Amino acid sequence: MARTKLPPLEGMLDVVTRWLARTSPDAPELAALERHDYTILKLDGVPLDESVKRHYLAWSFVELLDRSGVPVPTATVDLMLAGVSDEDAPRVLLDEHRVVFAAPLGVYYQLPYRAPKKSLEHATTLGLIAAAPVTPSRGDAGLLVGLGDVRSVLVDRASRSPDGWDPEKLTFKDAYSRGLLIEYTDSVSPPEQLRQQLLALDPRTSDVWRLLTAKALETEREDFYKPVTLYPDELAHALGFKPHPNGHVRPKDLVRCTEALMHLERMWLYVSKDGQQHLTYGETRQARGKRVVAVMEKGEDRIAEGQAIPSYWRVALGEWAQVFTREFAPIFRSLVELPANVAANVYAKQLGTELAYLYRESAGEGAERRLSMGELLGRAGLLREAAAWRKRRRVTEFVARVEETLDALREHGVHAGWSYDAASEVELRAAGGKRTYFDTFLASVVVVVVPENVLASFRSLASSAGSRWNGERESS
Repeated sequence: MARTKLPPLEGMLDVVTRWLARTSPDAPELAALERHDYTILKLDGVPLDESVKRHYLAWSFVELLDRSGVPVPTATVDLMLAGVSDEDAPRVLLDEHRVVFAAPLGVYYQLPYRAPKKSLEHATTLGLIAAAPVTPSRGDAGLLVGLGDVRSVLVDRASRSPDGWDPEKLTFKDAYSRGLLIEYTDSVSPPEQLRQQLLALDPRTSDVWRLLTAKALETEREDFYKPVTLYPDELAHALGFKPHPNGHVRPKDLVRCTEALMHLERMWLYVSKDGQQHLTYGETRQARGKRVVAVMEKGEDRIAEGQAIPSYWRVALGEWAQVFTREFAPIFRSLVELPANVAANVYAKQLGTELAYLYRESAGEGAERRLSMGELLGRAGLLREAAAWRKRRRVTEFVARVEETLDALREHGVHAGWSYDAASEVELRAAGGKRTYFDTFLASVVVVVVPENVLASFRSLASSAGSRWNGERESS
């Protein structure tokens, strides 16, 4: 590979000065350079002209990351470093994940393809780049905060799968969201094409939705209508997709992330005038329709597996997010990162997510939540599947799968324990092997213990302006 020709001395100093002004406006080096005194850049044992060159290459590397690097969320880095000692963290991040920490920007980046090694060496020597901060963040990487109001929850449920959608009218509503309806549409596609696209909905779309709301809340919970930038590579990391051995995101995973964003772009939320009336198709044009997400800008396309993939999406939550009362809910990162290619994981995603929303609705009710198994399955959109198992006379297998999923959710940190209440235990044992077993199972009462970290989040968010954890229903 041919060497890049270096600019003249003045050009190199301009780059260093510009970046110091942006990242360290009070640095003595900047003051000296503004007086045209560049001797302050001299390194011990290195000639002055070579010292200037090294500073230039180091800051040029920071500029390269800022322009072309893929930002990696801190929580994702925490997961990469799970079980890794602080001593080994830099080697693991750099060698296994190609991730470095840009100290002047305070951001982790995945290195661009064929990043210049000599520039990386100089940036590391000068302290501009590290494989990890001196003390990596090891906070509660498993818990994020997303939106938990009734409209956001409806979008989550609608984006999980084609189940529950009216295939003719391309609309979705459920029994828990009165006065609300979602329509799947765009301005160019014929209905049959939209139906085919709708069939491709899977739980990964709802994972992207929850990550989008979490990112919108990261910087400013009082104005989360501000646009945020989403990179398909960043989404793939956050979703736990396994990278290619060369460190890059696999093309098929870039396609899946892009398709999830396109699904959300096609969704419109309609609210009846009184916020309570049940909407039917045909009434939507008289209701208040808003885009679920507003796409402000898309980056230049690249091609992956024959599909155009924008390099980034600049999006904001739709105008509905400005109007209605803010409610927050926990997001369990381990559920977001679960693959959606096996039924057990789909059950875990849907049951775990609905427990998170239940915690939000009843935040003032202590450490235990009680609800019927039928309600839990209904909220998770699994009653139709339950009926199919019943029709095939495999009720016992279905019950075992649900119980195993609830057991596994403890390992994911979703709850601190679950059980049937005492009366339900007795009734289930008595109904075992009988025709009434399935109905007894749906009527059984489940007791779930809320994890301490979720309770702590409730306490923290309850003290924040604009947050609502008391579960009051909105009148909108």
